[in-house]
Amino acid sequence: MKNEKTTIPLLTGLAAIIISVILFSSTISQEIYALATPSSTDQNGVQQLIDSKEKISGIMANNPDVTTNAATISENGGIPIVGTFVDGRTLQLVVTVYDQAPLSLDVYEKRVRAIVGDIPLRVEFGNITWVNGGTNSCSSQTTNCNPVIGGLEIVNSQGGSSTLGLPLYNSLGTEGFIMASHAVSSTCGGVTGTTITQGGSNAGTVSINPAAGSSKKSDSAFVRINNGTQQFGYREIYASSNHYWYASSLVGSSSQSYGTTVAMQGKTSHYLTGSIVSIGTISISDCGNSAMQMMIASMTPAGGDSGSPVFTPADANGNVAYYGMTEIIYTSGNSHYNGYSPWDLIKSDLNVH
Repeated sequence: MKNEKTTIPLLTGLAAIIISVILFSSTISQEIYALATPSSTDQNGVQQLIDSKEKISGIMANNPDVTTNAATISENGGIPIVGTFVDGRTLQLVVTVYDQAPLSLDVYEKRVRAIVGDIPLRVEFGNITWVNGGTNSCSSQTTNCNPVIGGLEIVNSQGGSSTLGLPLYNSLGTEGFIMASHAVSSTCGGVTGTTITQGGSNAGTVSINPAAGSSKKSDSAFVRINNGTQQFGYREIYASSNHYWYASSLVGSSSQSYGTTVAMQGKTSHYLTGSIVSIGTISISDCGNSAMQMMIASMTPAGGDSGSPVFTPADANGNVAYYGMTEIIYTSGNSHYNGYSPWDLIKSDLNVH
């Protein structure tokens, strides 16, 4: 029987922050994607790509401000890298070089080759853009939901709206919920004490929000719930009016396999499905975060979906496996992906359960 609890319809209308990585290169055909899959490839070769990605991530950790220092990094023989991941469709290591860097792509590719050797490689120009959203414009869908659950619209003190991630406990057993760190304020983390509202009511106060830096691996923050006005829907995710799904398990990135079908529930895009594209995590370098780790899946979120829970489709009993929290739109060629912080890195940064 499906889990049920009285809720109010999902709120929409949005703002927050979108990261768009726009890569300029030749389009890779779907025929190539169909031919290259991990099941038909030597697993040693896949591990070599993953190991090479970690080498590139190490370089990114030493150059966190590539958009500001691209020229200096290049002049010193370095590579201003904004992102890297293993593409599970083509079985290539993808290295994205900041598109305002002063040297040619050929020069940067040679520098990457000197580090990773003769492996399947795709070096492309690209960039990461953070865009602040506006205030909520869908007033008919801002009714308060009690208890608060994942997938609902929340609004920060500046009027920017995003999506509630998942109600959880912190290390002290305090009730609360997780949300995208970049949606707390216009900064890249570190801000606490901010009031978060849901449906016009005080839902809680941001109490944990790690500052940007090399130790921050997820884009996540914890909001201590306002017990005076809100009830607590532990691990519950909005499904439809008066129904929710329950996250019966919380799954880390090492158990999230390429090709697995996943879904998201956002305040703007609502329910979307796709599949995991990357083999292991991707590395993102921007906004002072040196090599933040994410997963990418083949579904396209929209503004305001930041924080949206990512999970496996529900079973007959309404149970899902929670995989993480939507953070970015990753655009490569003509394809757009959901970049999400995986559960294990959220747990590591926030110490929640």
